[in-house]
Amino acid sequence: MKIPARSIAAAIVLALASCATVPPIETPSGRPECSISGATNDQVQGYLLEKFMADGWMLKQQTPSQLVFWKENASTLQNALLGSRYDPTTTHEIRLVFSQGAAEAVRIYGQVALVTNEGSAFEQRNDLTGGKAGHELWQALVRVEEHFENVSTELAQES
Repeated sequence: MKIPARSIAAAIVLALASCATVPPIETPSGRPECSISGATNDQVQGYLLEKFMADGWMLKQQTPSQLVFWKENASTLQNALLGSRYDPTTTHEIRLVFSQGAAEAVRIYGQVALVTNEGSAFEQRNDLTGGKAGHELWQALVRVEEHFENVSTELAQES
């Protein structure tokens, strides 16, 4: 039985990548999330739309409880290993789910995925939330939380 070179290369990259450690995400669930007080769901979504689109992300879906952004993957290595003959370019997807908590705070839960063959019957999703991409999303959510804390503080000082 002959093992394809692509499978061997993927196994080597995954083995090496598993050696790299990412600091734990310091949230109750261990996943990217934050809580924003003093702002409405619409205000938070508007701010996130502005920030993500300014960073080159495209809006894929928007509902009152969810924002989904996507961006073509620029990594030649990831595209070579995870792309397919049907579609050699993979995409990154960020999904943000919103809920209004009992304390009138907007809760945001995040997920990052690498998508292959997007929109086809052969679509595959690889969850990246537990790795570096998830940690980066959590740091972005922390900055969003800090932004709204600063806005609330400025409004309180003006009153």
